[in-house]
Amino acid sequence: MAQLINNPHDLFIRKTWERKDEVRSFIENHLPAEIVNCLNLETLKVEKDTFIDSQLKAHYSDILYSLMTKDGKPIKLYLLFEHKSYQDDDIIFQLLRYEMRILEAERNQNKTKKLITPILPLILYHGRTGWKLKKKLGDLYEAPEVLKPYLLTFEAIVFDFSKMSDEEIKGQIIVRTTLLLMKHIFDPDLSERLPNILGLMQKLSEKETALEYLEAVLKYL
Repeated sequence: MAQLINNPHDLFIRKTWERKDEVRSFIENHLPAEIVNCLNLETLKVEKDTFIDSQLKAHYSDILYSLMTKDGKPIKLYLLFEHKSYQDDDIIFQLLRYEMRILEAERNQNKTKKLITPILPLILYHGRTGWKLKKKLGDLYEAPEVLKPYLLTFEAIVFDFSKMSDEEIKGQIIVRTTLLLMKHIFDPDLSERLPNILGLMQKLSEKETALEYLEAVLKYL
């Protein structure tokens, strides 16, 4: 527990995003409809592995989910949470490294498998300014158009809720509370906003869940 207390953001993230119902709620409310429509969310399952470099633990949290598409194909959903107050130009490269580690782990576990599982990389960002960095590796190349078909392509979905209104943040109670707290964590008037944000938790029906989540929230704050 001491390690978790020393990293209150990571504890706060995992109390929310290791809950399948909360992740499903987020997917249904905030991912592009064409992606949601192809997923079988009944098969959503959290994977226990983490792929973040130890020296970057203070800046990121990550959670990996596996699920199936509606036509029975496996897929992985990789959630990367950036919790820095500034944007890092290396994030797309870091995300690519993490994805390669996931694929390598899969290949090591099943060397007879000829096809690899597609990974949907999703960055949840709540910095002081809106997201301004490239989210597609191909946009970083300085190369003639004729060469681009042969270059590595990679793109992340960036969910930038620093630009969203509070009303646009939807989902189950814990998801909404988490996203609202992360959105406003740098605001000078956070203390004035807290009663309304934390007031959402009064609607939680499970007291034990509410107390565990409240503990994580207080440590995060």
